Amino acid sequence: MATPVFFAQTVRGARAKSRLRTAAKRPRRHRVGVLDVDTYALLRPVLDRVNRAQTGFEFAQVTTTLPTGIGLMSARVLQIAKDTGFEPNANEIEDLEQNVFFDDFVPFLEQIRDKLKLNSIVALVTPMLAFVDDENTFQYNLFSVSNGGVVMVSAFALRDYAKKAKRPFEACIAALMATQVWAGLFEDVDYHEETRGCLYDLCTPRDDIVKGLTKMRISEGALALFPESERADVQKAVQAIAEYKR
Repeated sequence: MATPVFFAQTVRGARAKSRLRTAAKRPRRHRVGVLDVDTYALLRPVLDRVNRAQTGFEFAQVTTTLPTGIGLMSARVLQIAKDTGFEPNANEIEDLEQNVFFDDFVPFLEQIRDKLKLNSIVALVTPMLAFVDDENTFQYNLFSVSNGGVVMVSAFALRDYAKKAKRPFEACIAALMATQVWAGLFEDVDYHEETRGCLYDLCTPRDDIVKGLTKMRISEGALALFPESERADVQKAVQAIAEYKR
């Protein structure tokens, strides 16, 4: 079955742990919209494979137009950092210029999710991700962030990491996307500090992500945090990504 593509009209108006989860009962098949902002990933073949492999989750591409200038102001990221009390040095300022602020995208992505009656929406972007956590701590240089049903994934340097892991770029971005969706969906699922060669490694430093992408698996300890009823579909989805070849 081909991956469906939903169209939305223009709406006006190292990884982060999931910030908000809902206790609402999950639908029979969780519908995830995927909006590629600027990574130009050829996602349809790998999403087709994931959708055919299991019945719990449906990943579908979303096409829409972003409001002009959304999330693309590095000066704003720097100001937000300073507002939290973070005083970056020269090297850190260079890093911040490669980040976009997660919360700038959230209202727009929520509208797309609700308009298309999706359960989750994922935006794929080239820059790294920054956000302010519940303790007003500024975090940046992240691969992914989620807030409830809104997820963002960064492809910054991911093509190089994919090459080192000997994996297709599209498989790597699909893995980051799926694991962050699940972290936002299931209450106990989260990233661990220890680097185990697991897709739920927190990846500090960022280069540690190569180990997880190489093995392309969820460790037994991380999998045990999923509801038992969901583990089979999760494993099938990860296996489909791991077996994907261009």
